[in-house]
Amino acid sequence: MPNSKRLSLIARLCGLMFFAQLLLSAPAWGLGQRFFPMQGLLPLPLGAPYFYALVLALIAVVFRPNRYSLSAAALLLAYGFLADLQLLQAWSYQYFFFFLVLAWAQWQSDKEGLVRQLLALFMACCYLWAGLHKINPLFATEVFPWLMGIFSWTESWADWPMGGYLLAIFEALLGLSFFFPKLARYSRWLLIPFHLGILLFLFFDDWNRVVYPWNLGMPLLALLLFAPQKMPASMPYKQPAFLLSFLLFGLLPSQRSTGYWPYPLSFSMYSACSTELHLGFSEEQFNAPSLKRQIPLKVLKTAYRSGGLYWLSVDDWSIMEYDLPSFSNKPYLRAWAKTYLSQTPWPAIQLRWVERKGLWPKKAEEELEVLRK
Repeated sequence: MPNSKRLSLIARLCGLMFFAQLLLSAPAWGLGQRFFPMQGLLPLPLGAPYFYALVLALIAVVFRPNRYSLSAAALLLAYGFLADLQLLQAWSYQYFFFFLVLAWAQWQSDKEGLVRQLLALFMACCYLWAGLHKINPLFATEVFPWLMGIFSWTESWADWPMGGYLLAIFEALLGLSFFFPKLARYSRWLLIPFHLGILLFLFFDDWNRVVYPWNLGMPLLALLLFAPQKMPASMPYKQPAFLLSFLLFGLLPSQRSTGYWPYPLSFSMYSACSTELHLGFSEEQFNAPSLKRQIPLKVLKTAYRSGGLYWLSVDDWSIMEYDLPSFSNKPYLRAWAKTYLSQTPWPAIQLRWVERKGLWPKKAEEELEVLRK
């Protein structure tokens, strides 16, 4: 299959996947009422016009993936990220990069071979780092038992931590295999049962519905990207675009454990190494009528009491309101908390940080903080 046709199919598939995920998390992208405060790098508005513009761009990508539709989709995503970092999830990060380099291939057709290699590099790094970040005690003793406990026929494996380590190692080796074309032509088929298994567990637990389309589409992307091909006459390793991509996807995700690179951009999904923020309310604040106008009632019902305060998980709030996990990065979450506090009549608010630090986190570390206006 010629590179141009292959890249066109990849663009259509990404457009379709993102369109489905956009509909599943529509309030986050500007459609309908939203309670969860926005926190971006720039004070840009998000509303129904933005949502419908993004919908039209994605429809154009699906039916006519050319330089204009792909560029429009990439620009609209960049606008959304600047307006609200909450939208910068691992999967939207992937779509942005794919749309950007696919548009580049449309503007410069001689770059099609390089673009295919850049997309393959992203996929390989995604699986490699997703597996490496899961090789830790918390994934083996918290996330893996949760997954195994979803079905009665897998429940007996929940008390087998080694199963968690083996699953993480398998995912990392799968990503590593994609760096070798002769291995990738066979290992790409393993993504079909791998993602269908993930989808099965998430579906029956009714969890993180927004990634269902992503789990269906990723194996198809791999089948297209890692199909046998003739080796290019010149290798891409000295190309500036390849070096920049390798820095972003191959090297910087290693800084997840230091906190210098955001968790969502490190391909750390389900690794149990995220940073969580909990808001603490006094009894007077929690029972105030104004709070019920700021936070959905279904979210308030998840609050738990500890130390004389009612605590609310910001991650739970985000997921319950529009099916997106919160952007797990401490500077972002503190800035978000300041934005939230500025919208309240209170002079201060209690914060509880729950962090899993280092390469080998054995337990979550908690820290209390009082945030003042």
